[in-house]
Amino acid sequence: MRTIGLLGRAIAALWLGLWCLAASAAEPTTTVVARDGQSEIAMPADWLEWRTGLNDEAEIQIGSRLMNRYLIVVAESKRSAPGLERFAQVSLDALRAPLRNVVAGRPAKLEIGGLRALQSELKAGHGDHDIGYLHTSIEGQRGYYQVVAWCKTAEFEALKPLLVEITASFRERPDE
Repeated sequence: MRTIGLLGRAIAALWLGLWCLAASAAEPTTTVVARDGQSEIAMPADWLEWRTGLNDEAEIQIGSRLMNRYLIVVAESKRSAPGLERFAQVSLDALRAPLRNVVAGRPAKLEIGGLRALQSELKAGHGDHDIGYLHTSIEGQRGYYQVVAWCKTAEFEALKPLLVEITASFRERPDE
């Protein structure tokens, strides 16, 4: 009798675990449109859209102060840089400027929403905090975009799949 009770509880726990896994995999998102209307990104349901506070130049500012993870999108004119590689280098240099003890990975070439992109990881000190950054430069039809996501370095490896997924949801919106 006792074996059946333990087995029943084990099966119930397994079903509950599978249900929770399925629920988290299908986490709802909200599409956030940039202030200039040129781009959009899918934001997890437990994040908030910010109007100010993360970066004054950002067209999109999202994150969770409670969970200490953030993402911004900064748009630049196509005239601002001669090509994706140069734009990515200038953008990364600007990000690195206030940081200390920067450790950066090599940029990876990828495609996001049908657009060419370069993505780099950085870990560095900023103020009293150690931060992990996922920096993505995207060459759009009308402009260049920086998508910068960050969190505490200690949480970066665990959160990187989520940050990559959010970044991959970036889309340049068609002219209306």
